[in-house]
Amino acid sequence: MASPTKRKDQGVARRQQEEEEEENRKIDEYREIGSRMKGYPQEEVREARKLVSSFIRAAEEVEERIEEAAEKGELNELVLMVIWNRLDLARRDEEMDAIRALDLLYRRVEVSVIHQISSS
Repeated sequence: MASPTKRKDQGVARRQQEEEEEENRKIDEYREIGSRMKGYPQEEVREARKLVSSFIRAAEEVEERIEEAAEKGELNELVLMVIWNRLDLARRDEEMDAIRALDLLYRRVEVSVIHQISSS
């Protein structure tokens, strides 16, 4: 029969292993999220990320900023993918405020992109 100390050590070791497995799973998920944009030129990805960051910082003026970007032809599938990746990361980290804000941002940009495509 195992002593209480040995059982406690086994329990700690099992929890550590579970935590390591969870951490490795998250690392793999983050890598997968990051790899989604591999087929795009780095400069385009960088510009899309900057644009999405500007939307996030715009807060109340986000609608105006989206309209400006649409007029300049800056909204495209890559911008949506950058927002989606940020949303996916927020979901995995269970950041509820970020999830709501990014989900709304995605919808607004998606509508603008669809409108832009339909009027072309």
